[in-house]
Amino acid sequence: MNIQRILSILLFAASACLCATARLSVATVTASPSSGASNVLGSQAWSIWAGGKGAWIALKPATTVSSLYLTFNDAWGTWSDSIAASTSCKSGSETHPRNYTILTSANSTDGSDGAWDTAETITGSLVSARAHVVPFTGKTWVKLFILGDTARLNEIRLYDGNTLGNDSWLFMGNSITAMTFKSYSVDTSFSQQLLALDANRDPAFMRGGISCIKSTDVAADVSKYLKFGGTAKRWAIELGTNDGWNNGTYNLPAFKASLQTIIDSAKAHGITPMIARVMATDSSITKWQINIGYPLTVDSLAAANNLPAGPDFYAWFKAHPSELNSDGVHPNAVGAASIQRLWAQAALKVSPTVGTVQVAQNNLRNRRASLPGRSVMYFDVAGRLQVDSRSLYQQKTGVQK
Repeated sequence: MNIQRILSILLFAASACLCATARLSVATVTASPSSGASNVLGSQAWSIWAGGKGAWIALKPATTVSSLYLTFNDAWGTWSDSIAASTSCKSGSETHPRNYTILTSANSTDGSDGAWDTAETITGSLVSARAHVVPFTGKTWVKLFILGDTARLNEIRLYDGNTLGNDSWLFMGNSITAMTFKSYSVDTSFSQQLLALDANRDPAFMRGGISCIKSTDVAADVSKYLKFGGTAKRWAIELGTNDGWNNGTYNLPAFKASLQTIIDSAKAHGITPMIARVMATDSSITKWQINIGYPLTVDSLAAANNLPAGPDFYAWFKAHPSELNSDGVHPNAVGAASIQRLWAQAALKVSPTVGTVQVAQNNLRNRRASLPGRSVMYFDVAGRLQVDSRSLYQQKTGVQK
């Protein structure tokens, strides 16, 4: 087969991997106790499944896959009382799964019987929303088994881990993010908004907002964000309102340094940050406005670190103050829907694939391909072969990855 024919196949395959969403339909869900189990599938529901030690919820994907990306959420209003805790506003009522095991089975007939293998055991989890990569070759069922304490869920989702690529997101932020993703049940969530814009994209995401925190709190605890949110390939960051409270500029240097720490830590672990421009207030209520230095700092950091541009919350809410609630700072339900829509519009501009797609025996694994007589060949997000066989990262930095 000639080189042109090989390239033609590779280019077709590289683009073909974008043709379906990674979200999996669930053929069967069963649980013990059973009450509320069927209501946790799909978008965040207010019906809750809860159980104590020995409780479990099992799901059978309708599609056979070799890797699962499993996400869950508890209705508890903050991501954690124990992360970025020096200034956070504590809820004092943690009800998320803290000690649990993820099990898989190849021969269960109903989610209860059969042999089960341990995929991962978690002890001392600190967060109310989490995602796990679960090896699933030859398996048909996955089970979340509670080892201790009462745990609640109001959402659980399954994705094909091989096709999800980097379309997995942690929404990191303060009370604005917590309220947007935890307090309001909007008609169209971030994932639904993005799916409406691109029928091939139904991303996985975790709700990681913690009330009252500043950028310095996140930077100080970035290792915990990595531990509990590091399976997400993108961090959607909304910070700065508490840093710039009352039009203050004294925190600007620390804000910039803290965001740089977060960016560096994320990149070192293969995570791409996207930072929202700091949200404007309704100054007719607050009697102050976020200093423009904060959104400009976000712009400069995005440019200096070659990051994809995040949503412009400053411009949007300055033009739409009616979408803020009575304190002039936090979004109301309409504002929460706008925030999720703006994030989806920003996400639309970035590729959902893992940096490169490797083609070997017609099996796509990353976005690169090896050919006889040539080292590694790289393709852009449209599937076009790059003239320079180095990755874009190597071209821009000179660093071999």
